[in-house]
Amino acid sequence: MPPIIYNFTIYDRWGHLVFETLDIEEKWDGTMFNNGIKPIKQDVYVYKIILSFAPEKVEQLHGNVTVIY
Repeated sequence: MPPIIYNFTIYDRWGHLVFETLDIEEKWDGTMFNNGIKPIKQDVYVYKIILSFAPEKVEQLHGNVTVIY
């Protein structure tokens, strides 16, 4: 059963939005949100996932991901 609420976001260290999707099937490929062609620089990024399988219970997950080429 897919979640009824899903939001996946990635931010740079300054809090700028790098990637966002509401589609659980969409993956982040390491490119910039608005560009989609240029790979992002090596750095640490913050991810946040909000999801819910029932209206009364919303879960929030967050952490860091390090991009290395």
